[in-house]
Amino acid sequence: MKSRFKLALAALVAGSATLGWAFAPSDANAQGVSFKGKTVSIVVFSPPGAPPDLWFRQIGPYLSKHLPGNPKVRYINKGGGGSVVAANYTYNALKPDGTNIGSFNAPGAAESVRGKRKVQFDTSKMSFIGAQTITRIVGFRGDSGTTDLNSFVNATKKHLVGLQAADTPYYEAFYRIMGIDFQVFSAYPRFRQRLQALRTGEINTTPFAHLTWVQNLSTYTKSDFHAVYQMGYMDGSGEIVPVTVGGMDKVPTGHSIVKKHKPKAVGSRDWKIMTSVAAGQGVAREVWAPPGTDAKYVAAWRKAFVATANDAQYKADHQKAWGVPMSWIPGDVGEPIVKKYLDMNRPGAF
Repeated sequence: MKSRFKLALAALVAGSATLGWAFAPSDANAQGVSFKGKTVSIVVFSPPGAPPDLWFRQIGPYLSKHLPGNPKVRYINKGGGGSVVAANYTYNALKPDGTNIGSFNAPGAAESVRGKRKVQFDTSKMSFIGAQTITRIVGFRGDSGTTDLNSFVNATKKHLVGLQAADTPYYEAFYRIMGIDFQVFSAYPRFRQRLQALRTGEINTTPFAHLTWVQNLSTYTKSDFHAVYQMGYMDGSGEIVPVTVGGMDKVPTGHSIVKKHKPKAVGSRDWKIMTSVAAGQGVAREVWAPPGTDAKYVAAWRKAFVATANDAQYKADHQKAWGVPMSWIPGDVGEPIVKKYLDMNRPGAF
C-alpha cells in the first residue's frame, strides 16, 4: 500500500496526467454497468462560467466517452455557501441510482465535521470518486518590497493581504510564525476583485490558484507580480509538498519556509493550522456519489475519471485551456488523504 501511494503521488507531483492509471477499479468491479440511453448529472459547485464550471464542462464529454454506454451529460449548477450548497444538494436531492454525482471543494467537505447548522450532508455516508489538486501560489506586487524568499523573510513593509475566507487561517498562522507585519483584507470575495485590488495597489499580495498563475504567467510578469511562496498540498505520507508544474518547483511552500527559518514553530498550534488548510489542496476539487450509490457504479465513475485523465486528446485540451496537465487523485488513493484532512478540521483537533 505504501509503495502504491508513493507511485501515484510521485506522478501527481510531476504533473503527470497519467496519475493513478494503475490504481483504477478493476473491470470486475464495474461489470454489468451500462449508461446506454441515459443522461448522467454532475452537480457543479459554482455558477455557470466560473472556473469549476468550465472545468467540469470540458471534462464532461470525455467522461461520456469513457462511461459504459456513452451517456449524455447534464450539469446542475449549485453555487454558494463555499460549496456547501452543492454538497447538500448532492447528499439530499440526487437519486443514488448511479447516474448522479456531485462536486464540492475541500473547505466545503470540512464543514461536514464542524457541526455547522447549514451542513446537511455526511461524507462518511457518501462515496469518494476522486479529486483534482489545486494549490495556491502567493503573488506580490513588485513595489511591495517582497519579490523573493529573502525579501519575504526580511520584510519591513506591511503586507496587505487579499484573502477569501476559507484560506484566511493558513495565512494568519503563517504570518504569526514568521513575525511579519500584515493586514488581511477580506472585502473581495471573488478572485477577480482581489486581482483588480492587487493591480490598483489596494492590496500588495494575494493567493492565485496555481492553474491561474501558470496560465497567465506572461501577463503577471508584465504586471510586475512575483510568485514568492506556495501553500503546497498533502501527499500520502502526510507531508506538505510543492506543486512542480510550470516551473513552480522553484517556489517554496510555507511549511518549508517555516522549517528553515522558524524551526521551533514546527509542531506548534499555528503550524497545525497551516497544515489543516494545506492538506485540503491535494483533494481541492472533490467528486462524490450520493449515499446509497451501488459500488459498481462508483467503480465505473472512478474508472471513467482515470481513463479521461489518460486520454491523449483530453490531456491536450486541458493543457491548452489551463496551461498545466490535469492532476487527478483517484478515489482509492485519495480516500485516506480526505480522511486525514477531515480529521484535522474536527473541533478540538488542535
